[in-house]
Amino acid sequence: MTKLSSVFWVAVCSLGVAFGQKEVAEPAENSVLTVHGTGEFSVSPDLATVRLGVTKQSSNAQKTQQQINEVSQKIFDAILALGVSKENIQTSNFMLFPVYDSRPGEPQIVGYRGSNIITVKVQRLARIGPVVDIALEAGANQFEGIQFDVQNDLEARRQALKIAVTEAKAKAQAIAEGLNVTLGKVIEVTEGGVTFLPPPMVTQMAAVRREADVGASISPGQTRVQAQVTIRYRIDSH
Repeated sequence: MTKLSSVFWVAVCSLGVAFGQKEVAEPAENSVLTVHGTGEFSVSPDLATVRLGVTKQSSNAQKTQQQINEVSQKIFDAILALGVSKENIQTSNFMLFPVYDSRPGEPQIVGYRGSNIITVKVQRLARIGPVVDIALEAGANQFEGIQFDVQNDLEARRQALKIAVTEAKAKAQAIAEGLNVTLGKVIEVTEGGVTFLPPPMVTQMAAVRREADVGASISPGQTRVQAQVTIRYRIDSH
């Protein structure tokens, strides 16, 4: 056997020994238990976003835009007079487009239609009804709805996370007891995110006006905050 062949044979034998050593895996000293927890916390909204506006149509674009601007300004001034700050009133969607006739043949422009949506943030929910009423009196003929929200959501987030952790810990303890093992230290905690589920948007103007007429506050429902966590524990056999 040549010197080169001898070296190759020794290398192959060494690899064989190494592979043989890895055939039997060492058992892990500790096992790991992974659990997921979900927490939900409800909070009353303290902010409302009202979306309403005006739609107009006339024979030419300039006239349509002028009519929209005039009514929009009246709406803006009326809401401002209620005590809503200027920063909380803004134009969010202005559109102007041609209107075509429906006769056969090549379409002809017969006028222009436009709309302007005004977004109002109401920080005192008792003002929702008056805001809608005064906007209608000023010429608003479009109502897109009311969306409720929470201005400061930090505490709601914290509470939802605490509930999620409590649920995860209870699940881990129940699993450990069922398996007759000891629940050890926490290895890792991962936050799965916090989700806000606001109450449904109010889109019926008649309902808003009816509640306002009887002097009742608009009922916003509850905003639900959901949080998820994942916790990994070490577990030991008894």
